[in-house]
Amino acid sequence: MLGGKTITVAALYINQSKKDAVQTAKILPHLAARLGLQLVSPQEVLINCLGLTRESPDNPPDFCLVLGGDGTMLAAAKHYAPLSVPLLGVNAGHLGFLTAVELKQIEEALTTVLAGRHQIDERTMLDVVIKRRGEVLGRYLALNELVVTRGTFARIVTVDIFISGQRADRYRADGVIVATPTGSTAYSLAAGGPVVHPEARVLTINPICPHALRHRSLVVKDSEMVQIQVVHAGGEVMLTVDGQVGYPLLAEDTVEGVRSRLSTKLIRMPDSNFFDVFRSRLGGQGEEDFR
Repeated sequence: MLGGKTITVAALYINQSKKDAVQTAKILPHLAARLGLQLVSPQEVLINCLGLTRESPDNPPDFCLVLGGDGTMLAAAKHYAPLSVPLLGVNAGHLGFLTAVELKQIEEALTTVLAGRHQIDERTMLDVVIKRRGEVLGRYLALNELVVTRGTFARIVTVDIFISGQRADRYRADGVIVATPTGSTAYSLAAGGPVVHPEARVLTINPICPHALRHRSLVVKDSEMVQIQVVHAGGEVMLTVDGQVGYPLLAEDTVEGVRSRLSTKLIRMPDSNFFDVFRSRLGGQGEEDFR
């Protein structure tokens, strides 16, 4: 029993392009039945091919089993954050910073969750708003980051950075990343940004290949509103949110990022912690790395 219900209901959400995820999904109905778990799904392919019950928005599942990599987890987060449904990520991708277990550990992980021995980590999300001459053009929800960057053949972009209305800096760079602590191990890390513990209440602002040595990353409280105003585009400029949606920007457009009232809840196994995952995903294996 989970969440006070006699029958535990789990949603299944997969990356349909991952062969391992698809093959594993096929065996899950039998495993779920053996564990006394009812499976539902919002994905037509699972409803049609596996005969799962369609997920009801009026009766959210107790948790969601996500098969894939970080991209699949990001998509699932946007779907389930408004429903406050925790995600159990099963890695069928590459790095898998957001996933809790490997494919071979599914049964053990489900048993742990059903017994209530798991932990839940709550991750900060961002509300992202695009404005042009005061008009709102779009609203998005981000778990990792928002990125303002030049197009493939464009020159560098010049942007002004404002923190809760106060001008903080002007970057001339290939772009700028505003990352949550969760996003600190994604694009921001590749661009030279710091690794931030997921429970830290901060946002990082990281220029991409800045064209002046004085331009450095900023770390601000996550209660601040971060505003990026495009000063000079020099060609195509894009906003991307979690690497999944994009929007073209013009000079004087403003992108705002502020901590959302929504959050992503990630299920964590009791013997796991952030630094174990960090070392294992980036090549470290254990105590021998410190000798």
